[in-house]
Amino acid sequence: MLISLLYMMTANFVLLRHGRSSWNKLNKFTGWHDVPLCDIGIQEANQAGQLIQKLNIDFDYAFSSNLTRTSHTLSCIHKYVPIKQMIYNNDIQERDYGVLTGKNKQQILDEYGYVKLHKWRRGYYDKPPNGESLEDVVKRSGHYFDNEINPLINEDKNVLVVSHGNTIRALFVHLGIYDSMNIELCEIPTGRPFLVDVKKKKFELLF
Repeated sequence: MLISLLYMMTANFVLLRHGRSSWNKLNKFTGWHDVPLCDIGIQEANQAGQLIQKLNIDFDYAFSSNLTRTSHTLSCIHKYVPIKQMIYNNDIQERDYGVLTGKNKQQILDEYGYVKLHKWRRGYYDKPPNGESLEDVVKRSGHYFDNEINPLINEDKNVLVVSHGNTIRALFVHLGIYDSMNIELCEIPTGRPFLVDVKKKKFELLF
C-alpha cells in the first residue's frame, strides 16, 4: 500500500514528529521550552532516517522549527537522506502550553482532574492559561504551510517537515484529513514518519 501511494504521487511530502525529548521522558508539558532529545529520542531520529531512506528519494527542502529537539532530529535524518536545503521557522514549532509548561501531567491530573487535563491536551478550542489552543496552532502553522510549503509541493518538490505533535495534528486539520471534532482522536508518535498525499487527504505511517 505504501509503495502504491508513493508511485501515485508526483511530489513526496513527509511529516515527522521529533524523537522523544528529555521532557517527554519525564511526562512534562514542553511547549516552547527548548529541551534536547533523550537517548531513546536520538535512536528514534536515526531509525526515522532509515525508514525515510527506504523511499529512495532526494528531498529538495526540509523544514524544522528552531527548537533543538526538531533540529537535532533533522540532522540525524540528514545522515541517511539527501536534502538540498533546510529551513528553520518558529511558525511550525510546538503549541505554547502557557503556565502548564514544565509541569508534570500527573501533577496537573491530580490538581485539575481528567476532564480539564484532556481538554487542555486534546481539545480544539480550549487553551491553558497564557497558552495556545489547537485552533491557534492551526492558524499559525496553516498560514505558513499555505505560503511556504504548499507552493513547493505544487511545483513537484519533495518536502520533509520535522515538527511537533500538536503542530502535525494542526496541519492534519488544515489539510482536511481530520476536523475540529475528531482531531482529539489523533495521536502522533515520536520519530515515526508520515507520507502524506495532500490532494487526496491521505497519509501512510512508515514502518
